[in-house]
Amino acid sequence: MKHATCIALLCFGIHSFAQLTPEQRIQDSVIGWWSNNYWDRNWKSPTDTEGKIIEKHLNNLVDWMKKSYTPVGGLGTVTRFRDSWGYGVKFNVWNVSYALNGKWIDEKGHFKPVSEENTPFYIHVNQIVGAYPMKFLNKKGAYYFTWMADGTGDLYVHQKTDPRPKGIHPNASRFITVRNNNQSVMLAPNNQLPFVEVTKGELLEMSDKALAEMMVSGNQSKKQDYERYRTTIAELRIKYKNSLNTPAVVRNIQSDEYMFNFSDPFELNNGGNPLHNYKVYKFAPGVYDKLKLAQPQWVTVYYPFFGQTSGSQLNELYTALTQNLNYQYIHDYFFSPEKVKGVAYTPSDEAGLKARLDGFRNKGKQSLAANSPKSPSSKNATRPNVYFADDFSANAIGSPPKNWYFNQMKEHCKIVDLPKEEGNWVLLGRYNQFRPNLMNYPLPKNFSIEFDLITNEDFDTRTGGSVELMLNTRKMHDTGAENTNGNGETVKITFNPGVASAKGTTNFRGQVKMEIKGTPSQNKQNGVPGISGTEPLPEFTNADPKVHVKVKVMDGKMEVFVNDKLKLSSTQLKMAYGEACVVCGIGPSTVFNSINWQNVSESDTAKNKIHLGNVVMTKL
Repeated sequence: MKHATCIALLCFGIHSFAQLTPEQRIQDSVIGWWSNNYWDRNWKSPTDTEGKIIEKHLNNLVDWMKKSYTPVGGLGTVTRFRDSWGYGVKFNVWNVSYALNGKWIDEKGHFKPVSEENTPFYIHVNQIVGAYPMKFLNKKGAYYFTWMADGTGDLYVHQKTDPRPKGIHPNASRFITVRNNNQSVMLAPNNQLPFVEVTKGELLEMSDKALAEMMVSGNQSKKQDYERYRTTIAELRIKYKNSLNTPAVVRNIQSDEYMFNFSDPFELNNGGNPLHNYKVYKFAPGVYDKLKLAQPQWVTVYYPFFGQTSGSQLNELYTALTQNLNYQYIHDYFFSPEKVKGVAYTPSDEAGLKARLDGFRNKGKQSLAANSPKSPSSKNATRPNVYFADDFSANAIGSPPKNWYFNQMKEHCKIVDLPKEEGNWVLLGRYNQFRPNLMNYPLPKNFSIEFDLITNEDFDTRTGGSVELMLNTRKMHDTGAENTNGNGETVKITFNPGVASAKGTTNFRGQVKMEIKGTPSQNKQNGVPGISGTEPLPEFTNADPKVHVKVKVMDGKMEVFVNDKLKLSSTQLKMAYGEACVVCGIGPSTVFNSINWQNVSESDTAKNKIHLGNVVMTKL
């Protein structure tokens, strides 16, 4: 099942253009929800009165989610459930694929989920995400727990840069939102959760009572442990006698009776930083006994954090759940039903949702006005013998480059403007191959490819934003990945800017490197195939962050020019242990079937950036 319209095929003469493969088109295709109920097969319709009401609520939640979110680049599934605390729906968006001879296509030609490649998200009645029960206290309707506060999350707080999106859309922020390991939107009557903060004094008192009861049933060694814990509690009452009425905050999220084993649980981590310590809560009176009823005590919608760099599939999931799921309607349905009586559910910002999905459906319809791979917006399109040209001027700032491919599941490439430069530039996503969709393959036997590179001026590492140009004689895989198997040759040319202050010293890391490998290889020394060579690149530094590059291919010989100066020739390349090349280039009749650029910087793009612009290929 294929819902997206692909880029129009442009052809002339006997050549065919490099289109997106079916596997590549999946990434921005509107796929939708799986009609098969395999993942909901264990749900049995209840026969009890309360269960029938729960089933009605669950069916509504499924319907509302499907109206608010349509999977892009993946297939949605539904799993309804009841548990000891309440009930809910586990949703999943699964990867789909045409690969493996149609293994993930059913007999009707529709996608099936790719096994184990899924992202779950939930609507869960009476769920607290990031909470841990204090089991030794939880008896007779009492329920105590620690909870990761808003802004915490052990998956994130230890990272140097928090990758979670900042804030949340107003559609969700009017309700209770908690950001820990997941984004939670919690709906409750009057926006008040039925939780009570526990004081130090209460935690010590209830712990002492629980341990006293446990001593009655414990074995002899346990009784001795429990007595020791109670002694610690008595000492803590004295130590904190002036703050027993303050909220209990403990340093371990998973706190149980062992927190009193020669230990003070109130001695906090990181100077008491709330991101590394945890408040203790309990349910308000009577709440625990109502958890299994159809009427929720609260409702939690939760999902992982994603953004544009997560790829279209996951970014659309996060966007729809923050902007289009109608939290107000769901809140009123459960807690103010008179407000929605007779009112049908509609997504929040339904027009924006439709426009976004239409954008995916229409993506790739843009075609060039002439039957040529030259971009009509490029100032270089009219140069003699131009085979391909794009200066990215037909793109909006912040958008993905039109008619170029990059993997949507990796860090995105996007159009930017640079304060000191004219025109548009592509900020290359790290380790994400970037290639022109409208390039005509195979490339001419003899050609030159020119482009400009700009790194940032403020990098302080040994190298700034680095880029690798790769040319490959093999045709790409259907997935869009480079094919490095079987007979063929690859050429990799890497440009690394260095720190200007280190120029002329052994610490300078600015360089251009060329590497040629082939199968079978005529260049092999001591069993190691291939040839390579490097030259210093003092022209490319944080003080001089822009260079113009020209790579020339002529009768198998390859040359690299930087700022119109010859820097490196394939005739200079050596084998692995220093012997001269046998074949100093590529075969004289060899043609390339793939070209891409890739950000190969040592540091992430928040620190070291590399921009590509003014790409021109000329037939020689």
